[in-house]
Amino acid sequence: LAMVPAADPTKGILVAGFSQGSSIAALSKVYNSNVRAAWLLSTGTTKIVGITFDLSCIAASLTGLTQMRAINGIGDPVDGGGYRSSDSEMELINRENLKGVTGVCLECTGLSASLSNGVGWEMVPNSAVVDGVADHFYFYKSLLSAEPDANWDSTEESWGRKYNVNWLLNQLP
Repeated sequence: LAMVPAADPTKGILVAGFSQGSSIAALSKVYNSNVRAAWLLSTGTTKIVGITFDLSCIAASLTGLTQMRAINGIGDPVDGGGYRSSDSEMELINRENLKGVTGVCLECTGLSASLSNGVGWEMVPNSAVVDGVADHFYFYKSLLSAEPDANWDSTEESWGRKYNVNWLLNQLP
């Protein structure tokens, strides 16, 4: 990035990541102090993909990256306990994962928690997405599609693309 003439990383670097990429995005400030903010899609401190991964190292309290937004689908089985978990178990585990990553509102029991500056987490309800399944791929039209979910792509709500891109851009001076 520093090699691109029009780029000035000293003004700040913004990152975003999905799934495993969200873990890398959360850790990015450890590797470059110019990272200002991260938008994490389908993230958590525990990943269940046949085996369990402990990713507690991505927590904001450990990485120094305090400007972080994390958004998961309420029925995300990867970050919500696995495909054999019930809906209520997935919601509970997703909430704990999101709180663990962001460190925001550790006592909250709802679907979201944000500070006044937008830092925080949110779970997307099934009713918010076109296919009715807010899972690990909630922002896609369907599991087998590379096309974005129309609601995620167009909504002004805090779980959607527009809100989060704007939030990221507002983290720069």
